[in-house]
Amino acid sequence: TPSNSSAASDVYKRQALCYYDQPPMVPYLIFLFTKIGKNSELWVRFFSPLCIAITGIILYLLSKKIFKNEKFSFYSTILLFIVPGFSIAGLLAGVESPLLLFYILSVYLLYKAIFEDKKYFWYIAGISFGLGLLTKYLILFIPLSLFIFLFKKTHPGFERTVWNT
Repeated sequence: TPSNSSAASDVYKRQALCYYDQPPMVPYLIFLFTKIGKNSELWVRFFSPLCIAITGIILYLLSKKIFKNEKFSFYSTILLFIVPGFSIAGLLAGVESPLLLFYILSVYLLYKAIFEDKKYFWYIAGISFGLGLLTKYLILFIPLSLFIFLFKKTHPGFERTVWNT
């Protein structure tokens, strides 16, 4: 009988634009990593801890930009890794780890686009958001939050409004 990982990766060899119960990012990642490596448990699940690690790095960079305190940024990232749900998400080949990656990456890129006034980050944030949509539709809260943020009168440390740019 085939192992669970080979049976799972066999399902993902038939790529589609969408599946009955989820968007296609996880099957795409499993397909990609089983092509890079081999059809084993390690390669079926490899993307998940990789996404979690990159999420931690981006969180560190974002908190360092926001709070301008390396010690605080380090401890906030460590605190994230201590949370059991976050750590477990890094072990499972599910939608949570790529969703967290694209969510925090989109927020980081939007921060750079707004507060550092670098227009090309809007495009990169859009790509990250699109990849997040291919992961889970929960990422739709980003445009809602962004809309509320941008149309607020003023922002702390950002003394111009959207209409006065």
